[in-house]
Amino acid sequence: MRHFKELGADLPPENRALAEALRTLFTVLGEPLNGYAKRMYCDKGAVSRYLAGLRVPDWPWVRELHGQALGKAADPDAVMPREQLERILGAAQSVGGTVHQNRLLKRQLEQQEELLRAAQQRSRAQQRPAEEKRETPQPEPADRDRPRAEPPRQEPPARPIPWQLAQVSAELAGGLHMERLPDLVTRLHDLGRTPEALELLHAAARRPLPQVLHALRCLEAAGLSMEADSVVSCAAQLPAVEAVALAESLWRGGGGTDGRHLGNFLSALSLREPPAVARIADLLVPGAASHSLWWELLARAGDRCVEDVAAVMEALDGTRLVPQGARALFSGHACQGADRASKSARLIRLLDERKCRWQLDTVLTELAVRITTVQQVADAVIALHEVGQHEPALHLAPAATRARARVRGTRRWRDRLADLLEHQGLPAEAELVRRTPLP
Repeated sequence: MRHFKELGADLPPENRALAEALRTLFTVLGEPLNGYAKRMYCDKGAVSRYLAGLRVPDWPWVRELHGQALGKAADPDAVMPREQLERILGAAQSVGGTVHQNRLLKRQLEQQEELLRAAQQRSRAQQRPAEEKRETPQPEPADRDRPRAEPPRQEPPARPIPWQLAQVSAELAGGLHMERLPDLVTRLHDLGRTPEALELLHAAARRPLPQVLHALRCLEAAGLSMEADSVVSCAAQLPAVEAVALAESLWRGGGGTDGRHLGNFLSALSLREPPAVARIADLLVPGAASHSLWWELLARAGDRCVEDVAAVMEALDGTRLVPQGARALFSGHACQGADRASKSARLIRLLDERKCRWQLDTVLTELAVRITTVQQVADAVIALHEVGQHEPALHLAPAATRARARVRGTRRWRDRLADLLEHQGLPAEAELVRRTPLP
């Protein structure tokens, strides 16, 4: 939070007030930014800029966040009222660019139109009882003392579909034009029709490749970055050949929004079923961006759980990614961090159970190169013994010693490692380390 305040020090007061309100809602929500972005299929960077006051969000996104915060709050009365939040957002949009000012004016006009229709409906409802009273005959004087039966209760008529939604449906029936997509999505959000807006974005993602790219550019030009991210996430479910074509088209677009969309697209692709991830990576190999795309895709797949990483490695059999694909997967975050030793040992055990020999050898080679301290080597050897991988444990310490052969002080490092292994009750490994030849 302190970082956000420092960033917003030179912002207009309206933007700072909105950022503080949004951060308060996020605090009530009690969810990390990464988790929120994955759950809502939105760009984490865009949400971070909203919370920092560097960018003004749209009302549908703010309304959704406010509703989620109300649902999580222990005391709903402690959450800022929706009307106050809308006033703060309007003030921030009023000092923003032309896009925000046009949206603010449009929403104000639609609100006035809804108020006018509501007033007309109330006026007609008040006139109807007066007309019924004039047409109803008065009871005879003798019947005035009789108890009058209550009229049957009538159910209120079903709420009609707003005329704006009917217009949207008619336009979609005539064919979706991507230039109209931002306006249609905004209109559906303003009508509270979020499912229909998401379905519209998903329909755009299923169009041919040129139209998908055109839809992304139209949404970005209108300031609808989160909606563009939804199109990208849905497009990740396309068949493998079409997904590869979209990834290469975004790569050729260079940096900027295309670069951001490419990163989000590769992250969504990496979450598909392991055989699909392996096939898409294999199809990316012959392209002009072969190394940067297939390696980035598999590295992001390497952020998944250890079991999924093992499944993707197994699916690489028969592809052109032997053994580079396993190296790319192992470079992800699944086998990194403080518990690297236990996770790597679990991965090796899974590969051994699946009879993935070349993948197992690649992982062992990469592990020997990546662990650089004496304690890391000892932890990895112990973790391998704990999961029953005794043969890899015997060869890991000598391999790590050989990997450091060109580093100054390797002889002293080897002796320290041998002493530590012997102290940990691993005399066989310690003896193999002492026998390891050095240049």
